[in-house]
Amino acid sequence: MPVERDALCDVYGYLKAKLMLVDPIASSLASAASVRQEYLSSILQLGLGLPSLTPELGTIVSGFAGPNYAEILVMRDNADQTRNGFHVHMAQDADGVWRISGM
Repeated sequence: MPVERDALCDVYGYLKAKLMLVDPIASSLASAASVRQEYLSSILQLGLGLPSLTPELGTIVSGFAGPNYAEILVMRDNADQTRNGFHVHMAQDADGVWRISGM
């Protein structure tokens, strides 16, 4: 499980790093092939605002992984002292690489 955990964290970290660099093509590679075009379109609409929005994606706090499916819980602190969280769904793509299949 440590290898899978590291791989899942790496995919999320890769996404955030490429968004900070305003590299929509590279950031879309974190997405599964089946949803990549949809994510790329969304990323392109955000444009140069990506670096200011990326920190709002939050930090991984927990998750679980099965043989072909994983889910991580991401939390972020808000200015009003509250927290928000969301799940990031991941699956192994046809090439065996873990990628984001839903957020």
